[in-house]
Amino acid sequence: MVDSNSYDMFILNYAIVLEDPNHIKTEQPRFTLEILDSNYLLIDEECGYTDFYASGDLGWDSVENTNTIWKNWTSIGIDISQYHDQVIYVRLTTKDCGEGGHFGYAYYTIKCAKRYINKNICGHIDSLIFEAPQGFDYSWYNINNIEDTISTNNHINVSVDNNNYICKCSYKENNNCYFLLSFEAERRFPYALFDFSPDSCGYKFQFFNKSIVSNSETTPIGVETCKDIKWIFHDSTVSYMQNPTFKYDSSGVYRVILIARLNNGLCVDTIIKDIVVDNSTFRKIHFIGDTIVCYGNQTEIQINDLDKCKWSTGDTTNTIIVSPTETSTYHIMALDNNCARFDSIKIYVFPNYNNDTIEAVICKRDSFNLHGFNLSDSGYFSRKAYSIYGCDSIINLHLIVNPIYIDTILAEICKGDNYIDFGFNEEAEGFYTHFLTTEDGCDSIVNLSLKINPIFNDTINAAICFDDYYDNNNFRENKEGLYTNNYQTINGCDSIVNLNLKVGERIENYSIIKEKHRIVEEFPIIVDVSCEHCFYYRWNTGSNDSVLIINNYGNYYITINHICGHIYDSIIIFRPEVNIFTPNAFTPSELNNNSFFPVYEDNNTVFIERFDIYNRWDELLYSSTYKPWDGTFNNNNCPTGVYAWRLLYRTKYTGNQIFEKAGQVSLIR
Repeated sequence: MVDSNSYDMFILNYAIVLEDPNHIKTEQPRFTLEILDSNYLLIDEECGYTDFYASGDLGWDSVENTNTIWKNWTSIGIDISQYHDQVIYVRLTTKDCGEGGHFGYAYYTIKCAKRYINKNICGHIDSLIFEAPQGFDYSWYNINNIEDTISTNNHINVSVDNNNYICKCSYKENNNCYFLLSFEAERRFPYALFDFSPDSCGYKFQFFNKSIVSNSETTPIGVETCKDIKWIFHDSTVSYMQNPTFKYDSSGVYRVILIARLNNGLCVDTIIKDIVVDNSTFRKIHFIGDTIVCYGNQTEIQINDLDKCKWSTGDTTNTIIVSPTETSTYHIMALDNNCARFDSIKIYVFPNYNNDTIEAVICKRDSFNLHGFNLSDSGYFSRKAYSIYGCDSIINLHLIVNPIYIDTILAEICKGDNYIDFGFNEEAEGFYTHFLTTEDGCDSIVNLSLKINPIFNDTINAAICFDDYYDNNNFRENKEGLYTNNYQTINGCDSIVNLNLKVGERIENYSIIKEKHRIVEEFPIIVDVSCEHCFYYRWNTGSNDSVLIINNYGNYYITINHICGHIYDSIIIFRPEVNIFTPNAFTPSELNNNSFFPVYEDNNTVFIERFDIYNRWDELLYSSTYKPWDGTFNNNNCPTGVYAWRLLYRTKYTGNQIFEKAGQVSLIR
């Protein structure tokens, strides 16, 4: 299916080898190129068909002392824009001679491409370099002097003169088949512009990128949207979205910066605006009631008069009564003119002690100094307490004092081991002191006198493929794992040889990305190609991460290094299709159908900006944004002939970016 919004041409690279037995023409070895419709019928006999049969008249290279001729690798471009929304097939055929004794064969590659003029330039420049797509014969000329060919290369260097230049791209095998590309030789500057609007409830603002590509550095002149932007908000939040939303916490004046860029930041423009956020007219939630209660009591909480409310308790009245058994937070949502307000209140609960007994344990040398006590000996104690919150209590204390300990440990370990008893984690020889907590919760001093006996410990890291063996260093293993050979020294310490073996699985024809082609309406999307035994990732974007965040349409390739070789994988991200069609002829003198020249488009995805008609002298006869042409100029009928048309339009998926199509229509009377 041809989607000319994504690709409107393809580039064929091919080389042909034929034997020339000098048979009659129809019996000679040959090569044909055909563009077919969905019924496998030839679409265009002139521009969609190429036929080479073996002949010395072709002017190809030949193999000395043989009858073999060959055409060296050739790149040709084929325009398929006229087949938009159609299923087409490209059939390449090689044939041996009719008698079967002489061969014909070919090599080829095909890739999709776009008809475009490369305009990677900006700023104060006096000359411009524009580049047409590869694979054609070229003729560049100024629109004001179409007879004077400026260049026949695929690129052109012109002065900044604001003139319109045309590139005629003709098929290499048939110069009667061509299409035209045009551009205006003017300077390009980013011009930063933005607008914003608050929502009805005050704090949330929507920002809109209005930046354009201007032909003036100081005045916004142009319609092309500048989409390479960067927003910087007052709290250093950064956004690269076209129309971001930002929520402010309170009233105030906040600075917003928008940076517009061209050519990866070669040209930059910045605009700064102060945003005034004023919510002084919006009512807030105010709480009335005690926030401190004694255990077992209740309290009443009330808010000011708002439209509606709902508490976290489920109540929907402005006043609630609660009896918390512990310090608790109560949340509320209230509506004021249909704007939600959120707040919470915390109720602190303090206990009553009525002849309660506190069981407490301390360590020797410590003291118990809670609840008004200050004691360091075991026993039973009582006191009456009066809290600042009005909660009176009689407090009994049963205090136990536990002992502390001081010990020294003599220990030996092998080098490479750790001594991990009694809270130690030591591997070097020396004297250590550690403070431990006993089962009674008391600190104890434990000294460690540690001696280290030497060992030998080596680790071999190795990797093999699934059908190999690792048979070095007294090992013979073909399974992944950690293997150890032990040898004991005279001090009782093991000498250890470790083998850390990794085994890779078969990776032939291995693919990680299951969905190779994805049609996407919104970005970003995330592609994760993480895999076992993979140790290096390289995307065609330059990223070395196994996870790629994609924000643009196109082809994405990944090369992955695996211990058994390389894995190659890819994914193509497509835009959704948009439909646009123009007829190639109309009959305005007829009273039935086809009396107007319209543009057929999907109004939900395509938006026409301008539709122009020109005569053969490049005079503008008609221009509109919606009305079809009736074949007249200044209320006079135009004569039968071929007229050029030019269409500017936007799509739902590309924002304010302007696309251009052009072609010819036959007016028949």
